[in-house]
Amino acid sequence: MTCVLLSLALSNSSLKAQQGDREGEVQEAVERQWNIPDAPVRTPLEALDLFQLPPGYVIEAVATEPLIQDPIDCCWDASGRLWVVEMNTFMPDADGHGELEPGCSIAILSDQDNDGVFDQRTSFLDELILPRSVCLVPGGVVAILPPEIVFLQDTDGNGLPDKREVLSDQVTAGLSNPEHAANSLTLGLDNWLYVANHDRRYRRVDGSWVSERSASGGQWGMSQDDWGRLAFNYNSSCVHVNWVPPASAVRNEVFRGRGTNISTKASTEVFSSRINPGVNRGYRTETLRADGSLARLTGACGPAWFTGTSLDEADRGRLFQCEPCANLVQRYDVEDVNGEVRATLLGNAEDLDFLTSTDERFRPVNLRVGPDGSLYVVDLYRGILQHRVFLTSFLRRQAEERGLVKPHGLGRIWRIRHQEATVEEAVDLSQLSDMGLVRLLGHKNAWQRRTAQRLLVGRAVSEDVITALSHSAFDITSGMGRVHALWTLEGLGQLNVQAVFKAYRKGGDAKWMVQLLKAVAPFLKDDQIVKEFSSLPTPESREVRWQLAFSLGESQSSVALTMLMELFQSDPADVILRDAVLSSLGGREHLAMLQLPADAQEDPHQAAFLKELVQCVSKRQKLAAKRSVNAAEPTPGQSLYEATCGACHQRDGAGLTGLAPPLANSEWLSLSDEKLASLVLKGISGPIQVAGEDYDLSMPGWSSLSDQDLAAILSYVSKQWAENPHEFSAATVAKARAAMAKE
Repeated sequence: MTCVLLSLALSNSSLKAQQGDREGEVQEAVERQWNIPDAPVRTPLEALDLFQLPPGYVIEAVATEPLIQDPIDCCWDASGRLWVVEMNTFMPDADGHGELEPGCSIAILSDQDNDGVFDQRTSFLDELILPRSVCLVPGGVVAILPPEIVFLQDTDGNGLPDKREVLSDQVTAGLSNPEHAANSLTLGLDNWLYVANHDRRYRRVDGSWVSERSASGGQWGMSQDDWGRLAFNYNSSCVHVNWVPPASAVRNEVFRGRGTNISTKASTEVFSSRINPGVNRGYRTETLRADGSLARLTGACGPAWFTGTSLDEADRGRLFQCEPCANLVQRYDVEDVNGEVRATLLGNAEDLDFLTSTDERFRPVNLRVGPDGSLYVVDLYRGILQHRVFLTSFLRRQAEERGLVKPHGLGRIWRIRHQEATVEEAVDLSQLSDMGLVRLLGHKNAWQRRTAQRLLVGRAVSEDVITALSHSAFDITSGMGRVHALWTLEGLGQLNVQAVFKAYRKGGDAKWMVQLLKAVAPFLKDDQIVKEFSSLPTPESREVRWQLAFSLGESQSSVALTMLMELFQSDPADVILRDAVLSSLGGREHLAMLQLPADAQEDPHQAAFLKELVQCVSKRQKLAAKRSVNAAEPTPGQSLYEATCGACHQRDGAGLTGLAPPLANSEWLSLSDEKLASLVLKGISGPIQVAGEDYDLSMPGWSSLSDQDLAAILSYVSKQWAENPHEFSAATVAKARAAMAKE
């Protein structure tokens, strides 16, 4: 990531080669051609005068230093208190000395005089090491505290956690490479907990936490729309969306389906109100315009799908995202055509982005929609942003020469609203009755609906409440209230499968039908329920067909197999549908081949499907053989790989489409051991081709790791994905390191 989230300080005035430098790349001091304005620390009141928004919009501070310091994420509890994640110790100097000291916090802010500004702080957790995110869930709180994701409960009511349960201990990248680490806990509409840049999802069932594979996506930040679809982005690639459920897409262990992490093709242009020379690779001609302003995204992060009520009515359903390198927030119009999502960049009347500032220290890193329906901006408020893994000498020099290093310990949270919009009054939802919460499930502001659902799922409700929820879900013909009632019943374990089937048979708009199919999926393990669905015609809507294919994956019956193949034949050219069928065939690909027409090879779509079926059968055989070997020979490099390389190349080696090339079956793994070791030590910058696909990337070198650790990583990668797997020696890495030092 070229310019994200976090701050650095410089320990001395003598510049040295940085880990983010690229061999042979000249970093000209292009910033010296411009008259760069000073960047003094502004008070919150002074900073207000430097913002620019479209007409009718208002921005105001709701929390500032010293109440908060170095905020990176936030959320609200049912009482309207604001939980803030503070990353106080990130990069104390350019070399990260002291970065792993336990000096960070999760604080809870409250508004004691009800004037809309937070004025009291209590501490929930202190002495943390680089915390990433916090999220309220039924029964407690989940936080990312590297190297763990933990569930915390306050059982005695003293405001402090006294019970702790580890959901995962595999988020080690949060300590070694925080720009590519798990973040942004998001409680989904479907009652599962999702995590950006992480390949698992989590849920508490009968008092215990369970997890399952889920397609990873995003670099920093994640948001969901009214229907639970997730949006995220990458530093230079904005607004990616899941068209299909991420867990369903990776259910088949030998096949990874398309339909997740799809770019919306939105413009990556940036329109700031000031020049932006302080970006990591500003010396490249394509990074900055002739006037010194940032030309294209380099630090996109913190997206928010606006599901609130306090902006202009036209903003509902639009996507907003931060670009801290250019001191601004962008706005995108969103179009959904048959489940395919596209986005269009929108500016303001001055041909600038939605929110801009001439304050170089304004660093928006996250966006949230609050209880009052407004859009909130988390402002780290620091001079310069970059982690040492990617830091270039160009940026380090600017930080030193222009005095952008200090101070730390600042930070603001801003609220944006429209003058003509209704701002919701503060209501303590935790004090509402069960029936009061049921009525809130249809609220126009999604935060209110989601919080009511979360509270109900965490309560022991009466039969009268179940009846009221069932009425809302199945007797009301439109509105989001029925969607949340459906998932509240599902979360309580009170979903009536016949009521769902009846509602599905009755029909409705595609988005509602998809929710019904998602909710009913676990019941399709019952062959009788599958037979009932088989009596219905093939859905006309593409996205309903997609979800039906995914849901049928819960059944192992021959009826379900026949239905899957009929779905494929309904539109063989639909690659998302084809992938949904493949995802649900797990272990039955050989049976699916028998149901293809005899002339399948003559049709390109049928032939492509047959080829994928054959590949799945072959991969499954190889996987079984590999597992028998790995059971006796564990790979010591796995944890190191996941902490360093796995965030981009993914745990399964599949990479990220258009961003990080795959390692699985990559021809690059056939290079000599010394060449591969040299590649990992130096990194790669620029265009390359892998498996027939073009990539233009900036991969850091890992020369900071020991020869032994790099050899372990390379050995793990080779054993997992190379055509001729073998061990790498530390001596080979040392030889490559010595050769690199002589160059």
